[in-house]
Amino acid sequence: MQSFFAKILKGGFFDHADPDSGRLRSFLLKSFQHHLIGEHRADSAERRGGGVAAIDIDAERGEHSGAWQIASLETPENAYQHRWACALLESCMDQLETEYRSAGKALHYAALHPLLCAGTGASAEQAARELDCRPGALRVALHRLRKRLGEIFEAEVKATLLPDENAKQEIRCLMDILARKRDTAHQAGPE
Repeated sequence: MQSFFAKILKGGFFDHADPDSGRLRSFLLKSFQHHLIGEHRADSAERRGGGVAAIDIDAERGEHSGAWQIASLETPENAYQHRWACALLESCMDQLETEYRSAGKALHYAALHPLLCAGTGASAEQAARELDCRPGALRVALHRLRKRLGEIFEAEVKATLLPDENAKQEIRCLMDILARKRDTAHQAGPE
């Protein structure tokens, strides 16, 4: 993976990209696939040493490499698309938090944020206690937070598209990618 980024940083990598032929992420994905194929060929080529493949026994580095994330998805393409959707969503969440902080509502965001994230075990009652508000007021605040997150997400998606591309369709595609990963995780059960 590092060699792919080194290749990009050397310069001239994007000279082969044609803006009229599709999305940047599709170009990056295809380039990365070609790079992986080349790496695999180079790694599997027989060398001195009897054709025995080297095995990395640094378990700690393997744990932090992210390889386990890719293994949990069907294909590298799905892993890439899922990471793209997650990165986009993380960026939107960061932007939303920044907006709340600059408006002096950091405590509101801190109390409501866990309610946006599935699986946190957060409860509306706990958030209402933290904010010292009624359940109805909490529902309204949470609705506004979700609505604003949706607006930020839509704006971010539109920023990644060409003018003639359909933002609603792209959002639906990204949400399907996130839902597919969530469903796969639920089917696999607890680890």
